[in-house]
Amino acid sequence: MNQRSSRMREVFKAKHRQTGKKVALKKVLMENEKEGFPITALREIKILQLLKHENVVNLIEICRTKDDERDENS
Repeated sequence: MNQRSSRMREVFKAKHRQTGKKVALKKVLMENEKEGFPITALREIKILQLLKHENVVNLIEICRTKDDERDENS
């Protein structure tokens, strides 16, 4: 992974509040995007929706925050 892509995405290990299962949270930074949601992130979401394998996490949910909410939490 090059420097640019590693700065645009962060992955965190977490515990699902309702099920107690381990999950991965992925944060995609949008600050340098001029044309909407990054196409690479859309491709990854589509692949995760299709894949079912014991070594790949299942996609549970996709969410986003508004720009003003992200700025307040930074």
